[in-house]
Amino acid sequence: MFVLSPIFFVWAQALWNTLVPSITGWREITFWEAAGLCVLGCLFFKSFECVR
Repeated sequence: MFVLSPIFFVWAQALWNTLVPSITGWREITFWEAAGLCVLGCLFFKSFECVR
């Protein structure tokens, strides 16, 4: 799981930086902001299963 987490964070960052700035005009995000969004999404939608 720890090996896949950084890959997922980079994927989330790339997806955000590709779509969101052109749609909404918001700025691009950093790796750590993408990691935080992934953790928040996990907490909200999976009820602590992925934060063990």
